[in-house]
Amino acid sequence: MSERLACPQPPARHVTLGVRALLLAAATAGCIGSVADPLGSSGSGAPPPGNPGKGGPANLPTTPDPAGCTSEAPLASRIWKLGDDQWANAVSDLLPGVTVPEIATPGMSKAAFVNVDGLYPVTGALVVDIRTSAQAVAASAVQTLPQRLGCASAQPDAACAQAWFEKFATRAFRRPLDATEKGALMKVYQAGSATSVGNGVRLVIEAVLQAPSFIYRSELGANPLVAKTAELTPYEMASSLSFFLMGSIPDEPLWAAAQDGSLARPEVYARELNRLLALPRVRANLGGMLLKWVGLGDGVTTELPAAQFPEYDADLRQAYVEEAGRFFQDVLANGGTLDDLLTSRKTFVNSRLATIYGVPFTGKPGEWVQVTLPADQRSGVLTQGGFIASKSRGEMMVHRGKWVREELLCGSIPEPPPGVNTDPPAGNLTSRQFSEMRMADPTCGACHSLMDGIGLAFENYDALGRYGTKGPNNTPIDASANLVGSDVDGKVNGALELATKLGRSQQARLCLETKLLSFSLGNELTYAANRCDVQRLDTQIKAGGGRLIDLVAAIAQSPGFRTRTGGQ
Repeated sequence: MSERLACPQPPARHVTLGVRALLLAAATAGCIGSVADPLGSSGSGAPPPGNPGKGGPANLPTTPDPAGCTSEAPLASRIWKLGDDQWANAVSDLLPGVTVPEIATPGMSKAAFVNVDGLYPVTGALVVDIRTSAQAVAASAVQTLPQRLGCASAQPDAACAQAWFEKFATRAFRRPLDATEKGALMKVYQAGSATSVGNGVRLVIEAVLQAPSFIYRSELGANPLVAKTAELTPYEMASSLSFFLMGSIPDEPLWAAAQDGSLARPEVYARELNRLLALPRVRANLGGMLLKWVGLGDGVTTELPAAQFPEYDADLRQAYVEEAGRFFQDVLANGGTLDDLLTSRKTFVNSRLATIYGVPFTGKPGEWVQVTLPADQRSGVLTQGGFIASKSRGEMMVHRGKWVREELLCGSIPEPPPGVNTDPPAGNLTSRQFSEMRMADPTCGACHSLMDGIGLAFENYDALGRYGTKGPNNTPIDASANLVGSDVDGKVNGALELATKLGRSQQARLCLETKLLSFSLGNELTYAANRCDVQRLDTQIKAGGGRLIDLVAAIAQSPGFRTRTGGQ
């Protein structure tokens, strides 16, 4: 059997009318030319046509959209494969107490802030991963079979086992089972129960965790073949909301609202949304999204020479990620804004990080404590050790500046043109001298002025994120930089001034809103193509003071989150 035929396929009843296979196009343009006007030649505030972020500055406006903006068409009806973490989280929630071996979709990076449906299809390698994990989970789950099934007798019988696995499969598929599915599960059970009840249950668990109805989410809406546009069904709404906010299947209250159909009522949907947003688990999941955004979704993977940085061990790397996660969750829990993400002096440290940051540590070994960082050294995520260390490979200023350009200003920097020599010239040039030489070059300058001009603001931070004011030979560090291609252009002296500018930037706020909307919808969005929906979100969020948690709520309430197209 071919690998293609061996892959789990969506069940016929859930076949989408058009699965969107959206591929991220690789930038092919070279760093040639001059810095363009980010507002377009008219200066009207409307972004230039197409995607001017490719090889140029951001494609976001610095003034509101013109009147008459209308919403884009909803996404097409679709099925959507669970992400690796979502699959594992769902299994953990279905079978509490069981260790779930990881699965890994080929080509997907845990660090990538990408969630596009259809981008990473099921392959033969993933099938094997899922099967292996499902078998291990099932074998572990039946070790405590009486407690798990909750039967009246100490020895579970067939009737009790059937009642349990039908409930289990219903929760796993996130919808009621039909008669055919119940019959198929019973046949699987009977094939194993000839040996024992536990063996029958084990085979059912294995089958359910490998079933297309578990691996895929359906977003077809009611009567998808009839209605041109349709709201998702209550079961689909519950799944969309829970996988967005919790990264897993619906919890009990949300599941109950799906079962009785009340989730379709706006007031019930709003109630469930507000309840979920108050849960620590939801804030942790949202914090995990932001970890991916800053490049820490797979930890700090930068390699540094041990002789030069002996402190850089696994514990410190983990501490970097833990700090960022705690920081993000705290900002979300306390109504923080983009400005707070970039300028807050509050963070959380253990003893290792306290040493790196040069702040007193008042906790016990192994504890985390809240601290206020020195006002002249640090503010927000851009000066945290995890962010700095993760961007400390190669030419550090380039990687640090490139992230700001692409993730905070929604620009896109292509690879250097073929044949361009990227090696530093002979001589003892400082990083600033090398950068200034690149920015003055007519070929390299168009792109490097967009990166290096920002990255130079981070010169006070070494590869570990330690702050200093003296460079080689005890010379003063120059952290002056120049921000261009944004709505807050100008000179800055150091990362703190840069963060302050970006925290007040409408362009940065719209960029983050676009990225989170794109991530939540599983669709590759750009401001240029989706400006009406983003502006609508932005208007709602600004009314509440720009809180990030309000952005999450607005996304979940938006028409694009709850409506699909499909019929004629």
